Amino acid sequence: MLVWINGEMKDEKEVEIHPLSHSLHYGDAAFEGIRAYEQKDGSVAIFRLKEHAERMVRSSEILMGTNVPFTAKDVEEACKAVIRENNHKDAYIRPIFFLGNGTIGLNNIEKNKQYLAVMALPFPSYLGDKPIRVMISSYRKTPSVVQPSTAKLSANYVNSIFATREAKRAGYDEALLLNIHERVAEGPGENFFLVKKGKIYTPPVSEDILEGITRDTVITIARELGYEVIERTLGVSDIYGAEEAFFTGTAAEVTPIAEVSSFKFGDGSTGPITEKIRSSFKEAVRGNTEHKEWLSKV
Repeated sequence: MLVWINGEMKDEKEVEIHPLSHSLHYGDAAFEGIRAYEQKDGSVAIFRLKEHAERMVRSSEILMGTNVPFTAKDVEEACKAVIRENNHKDAYIRPIFFLGNGTIGLNNIEKNKQYLAVMALPFPSYLGDKPIRVMISSYRKTPSVVQPSTAKLSANYVNSIFATREAKRAGYDEALLLNIHERVAEGPGENFFLVKKGKIYTPPVSEDILEGITRDTVITIARELGYEVIERTLGVSDIYGAEEAFFTGTAAEVTPIAEVSSFKFGDGSTGPITEKIRSSFKEAVRGNTEHKEWLSKV
C-alpha cells in the first residue's frame, strides 16, 4: 500500500513512527473516514470530500488550539492521490493528523513534529447489509464539556471501543450510547435515526454527537423524498414507540436496525422508509444524484 505522508508518497513499509510520538502516548490526533466509489461510467469519485477535508482541518485546529500547516485543499489532493496511486475503485480513505517526537509533556505540544498522513484500503460496509441487533450501552457518551464531540479526535473513540466491546460480548452487533443526561446520543461510530408515524427523528448536535456528514446527506435525501425530519432530544421511551431505526456513517453507510436491547422493530426486517433512504443513498454515491457537488472526481 502506498501512503501519502507530509507531501510524499511512500510504501507503507518505509513509514516509521517514533515510539515517543506524542499522539501514541496521549491520543492527541484527528482523523477522518471518507469513501471513494466507482461511478456508473467507470470513473472514481470521492463522496463529500470537500466537507470531510474541511472537518479534518477544523478538528486538527481544535486539537492544536491554533492553525495547522495544511489546508482543506491539501487534504483533498492527498486523498485523490492515494486513490490514483493505489488504483482503487471502491475504497475507504483514512486521513490522520498526529504528533511525532519532540516533547513528552502535556504543554507546548506544538513543539512536536506534525504529520498529515492519508491511506486508502478496500473496506465493505462496516456493519453489513442486513438489519442489526443493537444494545443500549452501560457506558455514557463522553460529554462535550469534557472533550469536544464535534471534533473527530482519536481520544474520543476510546469511549466507543468500550461500548462496542460490551455490546459484542453480550451477543449484539453494535452499541447505542446515551449521554450523561440519559438521552439518546449515537452509536460508537454512527449517528442514530428512528421513524415514528412516518416522521424521521434524530438527536441534535447539542446532544454530544458528531455532526456526521453522512447524517447530513441522509437528512437531505429524506427531505427530498418528502419525509419530515425532526432534530430533537430522544429518550429511551422514544425508541420503544418507533416503527423503524437505522444508523448512518461513512463506514456504516445506512444500516437498518432490527432491534434495540431486545425491543424489535416490526418483524425485524428493513423498514420501508429506511429502505427508500438507503436505496437513494446508494444511488447518490454512485453518481445518480442531482447533488453533483457531493462527488469529487479523482
